[in-house]
Amino acid sequence: MAGPENQELAAWLDSQEMKPSELAEELNDALELLTGRPGKLTERTVFRWLSGENRWPQTKCRVVLEQVTGRSITELGFVRPQRRTAGPAPQEANVKCCKRS
Repeated sequence: MAGPENQELAAWLDSQEMKPSELAEELNDALELLTGRPGKLTERTVFRWLSGENRWPQTKCRVVLEQVTGRSITELGFVRPQRRTAGPAPQEANVKCCKRS
């Protein structure tokens, strides 16, 4: 389920007159410098960020997003997922078993 659109990232792209495919290319170059391997981000990845479908990129992507844009990940409109806390275990029904003779 998609969240709200990422307007901050969209505004940054507009301010840089950059297309999502161009951002993906720049991020892939930065990933290669960071890891020694070419990045595999695509235009579709950036569209998922823009649509809110993916609201918190993987760690390496967050690092290069900050490097490439010069902004923090939260300034770019990304939202850390809230940790789910485990509630009490569901109550089990009392079930009596009996042997059949």
